[in-house]
Amino acid sequence: MDRAVKQWPFNLGARLQRGISCANMPAFLRRAHYAVEDLEMVRQKIGEKFGKEFLALVEFNLAQAYSRNKQKEEARLLWQKLAISETGWAQKSRLSLEALSK
Repeated sequence: MDRAVKQWPFNLGARLQRGISCANMPAFLRRAHYAVEDLEMVRQKIGEKFGKEFLALVEFNLAQAYSRNKQKEEARLLWQKLAISETGWAQKSRLSLEALSK
């Protein structure tokens, strides 16, 4: 994925795939900064163009990346926003908030 992003840095599909993948990797692999970079770009370029559920998917994974990247306050803010949303990501966000506060 890194090679694809290097060749086509503005390809949102490649950025989305790498972002989600890196957001879900264990923190000790230190790939969260790629996830933050990629998912922030996708969120900025696409926004709600594909609907609230898609944006919630991007933001949930972005919050995970923030958390793994030791940006706990940014993660908390995104998860709080998603926890009160009417998306399928609300419950997962509430659980993530609980885990973050422990």
